[in-house]
Amino acid sequence: MHVVSPEGPSEWNGALPEVDDETTRPKPLWKGKLIASADIPHDDWLETRRRGIGGSDVAAIAGLSKFKTPYSLFLEKRGECEPDEVGEQAHLGNELEDWVANKYARETGNRVFPTPGTLQHEEFPWMQVNIDRLVCDDFTHVDCQGCMILECKTTAGKRARDWDDNELPFAALLQVHHTFAVTGFRKAAVPALIGDFGGMKFRIVEVECDDELLARVIEMEAEFWRRVIENDPPPIDGEESTTKMLNRMFIADPDKIIELDDSVSEIIAQRQQAHVALLAAEKRKNEMTNRLKVLMGDAVAGTLADRIVLTYNESPKKGFTVAPTTIRTLRIKESKQ
Repeated sequence: MHVVSPEGPSEWNGALPEVDDETTRPKPLWKGKLIASADIPHDDWLETRRRGIGGSDVAAIAGLSKFKTPYSLFLEKRGECEPDEVGEQAHLGNELEDWVANKYARETGNRVFPTPGTLQHEEFPWMQVNIDRLVCDDFTHVDCQGCMILECKTTAGKRARDWDDNELPFAALLQVHHTFAVTGFRKAAVPALIGDFGGMKFRIVEVECDDELLARVIEMEAEFWRRVIENDPPPIDGEESTTKMLNRMFIADPDKIIELDDSVSEIIAQRQQAHVALLAAEKRKNEMTNRLKVLMGDAVAGTLADRIVLTYNESPKKGFTVAPTTIRTLRIKESKQ
């Protein structure tokens, strides 16, 4: 039976899904209340997620997310704009979660178990979490001391560099501490499948709860949720995720003209200054690029102190056709003196 509680938490007897016929387990002793079971329809899960802060939201609140900013997340939680569609990389990450969890179990010998669904903080209902898996050597006694959470990760490209020192990237560390806060667990294992130019790597990082960081995460999330409740938006930013969300929010009304206040003059002036600086920076960048091209000539690589520092190769470029669409364009009208 699906469990969805639109008004608040529902009671939960703590039972985990059965994993085999011979396993029997007592009631887990962790914290957190079940507000949505793991098998609810995806749209219901998205609505449950919108009503609170999940683990993957913490990086955005802290300004560390590649995909969302505090402002775009604020609009999403306010229900003023639909979230971006999940990209291919996120889809692949979800599909690889089982593989990463099973790889961790094989590497460590630990037993890995599924979790029941979306849990909610007992004191702060806006904090919620979906734990990837639970890890315990002996499931005859399931509690926050004898077990730990499993947070599965996949990453590639530039973000793979964040794992070079075998330490947990700070954004992931914040996510884990969010889970600590909701559930009461004190330890986590973070297995990661990492793809970079050297191939694929598998890493396992174990984390213990840092009480100072835990308090900071709760404080940061509480301030963000206050903004959501009081409709007090964070500062508007210039990141791509915010731009895309604003483009989706406002549909042009051809009959609407508004009167702007004097503050718009300063915003226009700053935008013009930024535009001029951008053009100058782009021109300077192109100058340096051209100087390097002259130095390279017809060579395909250049070395410095026995290390390749430049390449200048030919690469095919596919042609493409852009489908017709309609976009809104912001233009500044110069005043006539």
